[in-house]
Amino acid sequence: MSIRTARNRQGLASLAIAFLLISARVAAIPNQNTQSQSKSPTMPPKLPRALVDVKLIGSKEGADFDSYLKNVYVSVRHNFLSDVPDSFMKGEKGVVVVRLQIQRDGTLSEKSLAIVSSTGTKDMDEAALRAIRTTAPFVALPKEYTKPNIDLQFRFFYNTSPPEPAQ
Repeated sequence: MSIRTARNRQGLASLAIAFLLISARVAAIPNQNTQSQSKSPTMPPKLPRALVDVKLIGSKEGADFDSYLKNVYVSVRHNFLSDVPDSFMKGEKGVVVVRLQIQRDGTLSEKSLAIVSSTGTKDMDEAALRAIRTTAPFVALPKEYTKPNIDLQFRFFYNTSPPEPAQ
């Protein structure tokens, strides 16, 4: 065998080894497209959810309570969401219903503040009462309303939603 043929074979062998090494290395590099397609999108963690609603109990006596109730609702909701209980943050569920009476001048009749329906969890019930107490005194009742007070009912929903209205 001539020297030239031996060198050619050596060169071919070196090329073949280099090709195999490069091929193996390329195969070991993950394909970005394949990776992103095979991974399922990560869902954000489910956050605790707190809702509040309010309704007037009894007659409006012809007075417009829409803006009054909106004002009371916004204030109580703000205080409620700024001081949520630990059990709520841990994902516990419940609904607490609170009834109260507001005097003509907007003061809260403390003796009227009562839990009508409990969540069964002390810190959730207390947070609802605290939101109302912190908000008081409320705005004075509308001038056209002639009675000395109004009764309101609040519902505080912890990690649950209000039931759908009946059709």
